[in-house]
Amino acid sequence: ISGNEGSLILWDTETGRELRRLNAHNDDVVEVEFSADGNYALSRSRDMNVRVWDTGESDPVEVTRITADTQRATINFPGISPDNSDVYAGVWTSMFRWNARTGQRTTVPIATGEEIRNVVYSRTDPYALVILSRVAFLYDMSQGTYLYNDIGVSNQEFPGPAAFAP
Repeated sequence: ISGNEGSLILWDTETGRELRRLNAHNDDVVEVEFSADGNYALSRSRDMNVRVWDTGESDPVEVTRITADTQRATINFPGISPDNSDVYAGVWTSMFRWNARTGQRTTVPIATGEEIRNVVYSRTDPYALVILSRVAFLYDMSQGTYLYNDIGVSNQEFPGPAAFAP
């Protein structure tokens, strides 16, 4: 799956041919993320929406649309919980959680104190590594709390890339 302008394109990985084009967003798609089991995909666009897609069927369908209830910032770094029940994302200086089926926000945002530079999600556990400019936090998405504060406190800025080991 890939984004092109406001569309998502599904590709045949064996032939490289386009299988289907979904009219997904009103502006450019800038990020696509699959769930750990591949049954769901998230697409993020400059239209300030994240859409949840059921890709487990032969004909993908939109499940819900998620929007930030703030005009100050867009949703960034979306991810889906290992059980596909929740969508998580950073919005400017806070982490948010939404129900993946209804799009309703399910918790009070957790403030980080500064702009979020990147969020990396575990594929097996409900954890996210939230990266700020000079510090990172390990966040328990299911509980809405930080497990470890101030991981890697540094006088130098983090460039942003990170990953969980499989």
